[in-house]
Amino acid sequence: MTELSLKDRLEFGNLSVPELLVLANTSRTKFYADVAAGRVLVEKRGAKTVIRGPIAKRYIAGLPLPAREAEFA
Repeated sequence: MTELSLKDRLEFGNLSVPELLVLANTSRTKFYADVAAGRVLVEKRGAKTVIRGPIAKRYIAGLPLPAREAEFA
């Protein structure tokens, strides 16, 4: 099994919370406050929390969720 590069995972994969915190240069507290406010969507995979790549890209860039995604926040 080939592991996807970070660039590929930002396009169509998933990122872990620690990876996103580094890329977004933010704290865990601020990140989870943004999750609670609906500014970023997370998914649970067992015990692991992941963020879909396209959502992560928007969060890193400081952009809001697309309207369709915001409906599910």
